[in-house]
Amino acid sequence: WRLERARADSVPAYVVFTALNENRIALTDTVTVSPAAFATPGKSGSRMYLEPGRAVNVDQLLRGMLTVSASDAAVALAEHSAGSVDAFVDRMNAEVRRLGMANTHFANPTGQSDAQNYSSAEDMAILARRLLTDFPQHAPLFAQREFAYNNVSQANRNRLLWTDSHVDGMKTGQLSAAGWSVVATTARAQGEGERSFQRRLIAVVLGAPSFLSLLVPLMAVVLLVLLVYGQTVTRRARLPWAAAVVQAIP
Repeated sequence: WRLERARADSVPAYVVFTALNENRIALTDTVTVSPAAFATPGKSGSRMYLEPGRAVNVDQLLRGMLTVSASDAAVALAEHSAGSVDAFVDRMNAEVRRLGMANTHFANPTGQSDAQNYSSAEDMAILARRLLTDFPQHAPLFAQREFAYNNVSQANRNRLLWTDSHVDGMKTGQLSAAGWSVVATTARAQGEGERSFQRRLIAVVLGAPSFLSLLVPLMAVVLLVLLVYGQTVTRRARLPWAAAVVQAIP
């Protein structure tokens, strides 16, 4: 099952993180805000309140995009890292295919309503896992609770970050055509001593009725119940430890 007109927020993050890893761009790069980036959110879209012609660095843009789903930041990052929005969207869809997200396609980097923006819960879980495993150095960005820029302070829409200290991401989104969506991640310590490890879970909800976004605390509780359930009832198996021989093959 796939969700039409899905939010795109996490895919641009993967593309930008890749550009950073390949040293094509840097967090300290200065970006001059284009008129297109300034105008992108429209009257009601999420934004970090960029101003045309003003300089802002990549780190600020990333935090704006990931903390408050700033569409103006997404366009500025797309233009800076790929040269144009169209080229950036091509990179988004190339990564989607490479990661095996078979039910996902995007038409823009902002997640603004478009029939060619679609995804599935399974694909969003694949992406969340790859973001955390491929770019662990950037994972703290998804746990940032507040973001301030241009004298405007905004809170992360993921209320789970305030509900449970083990929750460390990842993204929320809302569109009138797509409803309310969230990808939540959590990690809890398991075991003791040298056999301790972190059990990480990912919960995805796509396409919840938009009116439920008004009941964010209730939805946060529902997601938290899912995550806690997963942490407590996931089947445990005893595995051999490092250097243990499982089976000798002739």
